[in-house]
Parts: sequence; C-alpha cells; structure tokens
Amino acid sequence: MDFTTRLLLFALSATAGLAVGMFFAKSLKEKRDFYEELLGFANAVSADMTFRQDGIRAVSSIYANNCKSKLKHFLEEFCETPSSIPEIKFLKAGENVSVTDFFSRLGKSDLVTQQAEIERSKSIIAERRDFYKNKFSTMYPMAIKLGLLCGIALGIIML
Repeated sequence: MDFTTRLLLFALSATAGLAVGMFFAKSLKEKRDFYEELLGFANAVSADMTFRQDGIRAVSSIYANNCKSKLKHFLEEFCETPSSIPEIKFLKAGENVSVTDFFSRLGKSDLVTQQAEIERSKSIIAERRDFYKNKFSTMYPMAIKLGLLCGIALGIIML
C-alpha cells in the first residue's frame, strides 16, 4: 500500500471511532435535553395556571412548537389525546413512571392542589435533569475521546 492509502485508512478509522463514541453518548444527550425541556414545560404550565389559565392543551401545543428534543413528539400526542399518555421508550422504567405520573395528574384537581403537585413534580424533574447534566458533562467527552482513541489505535494497527 502506498502512503496516501494508509493515511486515508487511518483518517477513516479515526473518524469511525469518533462516530461510534458519539453514538454511544447520544442517549445521555437525549435524556439531558428531554428533562431540560420537560422542566421548562412544567414551568410554563405553572405560569399558565397562575396567570392566563389557557388550559393544558393550549400550553402543550404552544410549547411543542418550540421543543427540539423527544418531548416534542410526546407533547403532540398528549395534545391530541390527553386522557391516554404515550409511553416514553428511551427512559428507564422508574423515570417513565415519574414522567407519566406528572402528565396524568395535569388538569385533574383544583388550582391550589394542581400547583402543589406541579411544584413537587418540578423538583423531581429538576433532580433528574441535574443528574443527566452531570453525567453528560463527564461521560460525553469521555465517550468521544475513547471512540477517537480506539479509532486511532485501529488506524495504527492497520498501518
């Protein structure tokens, strides 16, 4: 093999390693973004109940237009049928239960009780968001670096 072919294989293996690292860290990024936007949605619902009182469907549809994470699809389904809460497949079972509990309680009680439940849910959501923010800040760079290093090691072996 000539030098340019070897150099090309080395670059391709490093790029492939980087892509694999990003692939494995993608779920952390999705969960971090989901909980970040879910907390924003809970704040929007709380503010709407306090001031405007437009209703859950109106707040959900408005907030879904600005979402970039998987919460967008969840809110769109929730707007169509608020009585049936869709399952969130990329969350763990315990996390899925806490999120579905939050949505199942929306609009089911009086204003004071509803605001207390939303505040309780916001603390749980903020805790999960902080957990995934910390995990993402440590694991995401590590996964990318390990993927890149594995790709470079593979490239060196192929040389």
